[in-house]
Amino acid sequence: MTQRRYPKRKRATVNYEIDQSVDGDLDLEDDGNVSEELGEDSTASASSANSINAQHRDAITVAEVDSEFEDATFGSRRIKKRKVVPKPKAKSQPRVKRPPKFKPFRLMELPPELRLKVYEEALVDPHGVNIRAYADKYESVALHVSVSDVVSRYISPKRNCYVRGQWSRIPDGAVPKKKYQLSPNLLAASKTVHEEAVSLLWTQPFIFTDVAALHTFLLMLRPETISRLRDITILTGGWIGNRAFYAFVLLRDAPFLQNFRLECKIRSDIRLRSGVPREVAIGQQLASKLYRDCRPFLKALVKQQGAESIHKVFKFHRTEFTKSFFNPATLAWVHEDWSQDREDRALEAMIAELNTIMSRKILPRIPRSRS
Repeated sequence: MTQRRYPKRKRATVNYEIDQSVDGDLDLEDDGNVSEELGEDSTASASSANSINAQHRDAITVAEVDSEFEDATFGSRRIKKRKVVPKPKAKSQPRVKRPPKFKPFRLMELPPELRLKVYEEALVDPHGVNIRAYADKYESVALHVSVSDVVSRYISPKRNCYVRGQWSRIPDGAVPKKKYQLSPNLLAASKTVHEEAVSLLWTQPFIFTDVAALHTFLLMLRPETISRLRDITILTGGWIGNRAFYAFVLLRDAPFLQNFRLECKIRSDIRLRSGVPREVAIGQQLASKLYRDCRPFLKALVKQQGAESIHKVFKFHRTEFTKSFFNPATLAWVHEDWSQDREDRALEAMIAELNTIMSRKILPRIPRSRS
């Protein structure tokens, strides 16, 4: 005979004996009844029946356990239990402390006095907001610079600068070189912050190197923002005749301007009108120059604040009223300075001439064509 390739599988033992644990009671009762009818002892039959049932129960239990084990292992040998080696416990690490929760700076919970201090530190430059225009090949850009960057050092060894809230003439070496970094984005935090702090930013002095820088700066602002301006200064040598008109077209949106300071000379050095006092002639020249270059702003200013506001708003430099001439006897230039009385008379003549110009009737003269 050929040898089997695989060993014969052990089958589970099948027990065909009748389980009398369920039907035994019924059968015993029936047998008892019969035995009683035949006159046999019922107690003896009951005890014998119980012993038989116990033997059957033990045999069935052993057979069931064996069959269940064989069914679970499919008739194969038992699997040895492996010893489980306990894993070493990891050393407990100290808990990392959580960082404290970020608490934002609650600005609106501060008293109004402290909020005002915060606004001043973020929005106000103690040396004034100095603006200078830088141009490339295509356009100009207005930038906030330090005091030392707005005027060339070769113009004068001393400068008239706005330092710490006042105008003073200081040496070039003492000019502050630090630029205060402003944070106008603070105004966009909320409507309440905007209402409380917007006046601090736009009412402080704005100082421009020339009217070209003023024009470039105003191009970036909305008319509503331009109307908040209160203090503007044009520095020495900053009056450029062909650029001034465009700047004052945009400045007409600021009729509530309180101070327009001119550190430069706007009047040209031409011969004065003969037959009138010198103060009157200078005043007439100033009126003609102002109206020619600044008429959009002048009309808005007079309409809002009256004709007297021109004398209050415009502050002219002393060079407008000084006379410089060459003295051949001493072979030197002589600078004739005016008193305050003569300066006031020149300004009165300027206001009178401006009123005359603005109240005139415009009669256009159309040349007739020659046929």
